[in-house]
Amino acid sequence: MGERINIQEYLDMIKRRKWIIILIVLLSLALGGFRMYQNYVSYVPTYTSSVMVKVDTMKVQKEEAAKEREKESKKGSKKDSKKKDSDSSSDGQIANNGTDQTTEEYNLYNYSAIAQDESIASRYYTYAADSAAYDKVAQVAGVRASKVMSISASQSEDRLEEINITVTSSDAKSAQLIAAAMPKVYGDLLLKETGIDCVSTVYDATPGVRSHRRVDTSVPRYGLGGLVIAIFIVLLLEILNTKIITPDDVEKYWELPLLGVVPEFDDGPHSKKKKRK
Repeated sequence: MGERINIQEYLDMIKRRKWIIILIVLLSLALGGFRMYQNYVSYVPTYTSSVMVKVDTMKVQKEEAAKEREKESKKGSKKDSKKKDSDSSSDGQIANNGTDQTTEEYNLYNYSAIAQDESIASRYYTYAADSAAYDKVAQVAGVRASKVMSISASQSEDRLEEINITVTSSDAKSAQLIAAAMPKVYGDLLLKETGIDCVSTVYDATPGVRSHRRVDTSVPRYGLGGLVIAIFIVLLLEILNTKIITPDDVEKYWELPLLGVVPEFDDGPHSKKKKRK
């Protein structure tokens, strides 16, 4: 049978070497406090701005179709102005035209195009946050490259063809300018990679918002780490220690029966209370 784990033994180990634990924990807390001070001194406020773009491989066709519909609507408005007396029939005709236009848009943007858009977005959405985009977007936005602190991109969960791009900068104005330039920069990157002009803006860049400063947990983290290290060192010292400390150690390590314990009389301040046999 394996030996039972005696919790009291471990508590006694820690108690005997408590000063080692206290010293290491205090040292760790001091290091954590120094780290927190460094973070406080070097802290720079940051601002974020977001813009959402969409991969739309039918972008060019849709723009051309929209221009054609605009021309037709202008022609139709001139004809309708001459026939104001037939309002009911005209309304029915306009309703039919609206239905035809909706059907035409749906046919243009069919399921095949949606699947292609999602595939391109899933494959290339990380290009928006690529290091190659940093210098280019700074140039397009008209800001220094150092203003572009970070760029992150993520796909929308509901619509995979939509990509949310978040920009972090040292001031609110630069963050918004950089985010506003991202659709063009990302579109150029995809055009170079796929040969398709397929990036459109879902919503414009939001105003720069100051990021919340995270709570600095350096002191508790360092303190907890120091406690773990201290306990490990104490256990290691106890394992390497071959001295017989308690009467039970005789049976535990030597496998000999303990006949008795002879107490030692108190002859002075340095005398031991018990003599082990």
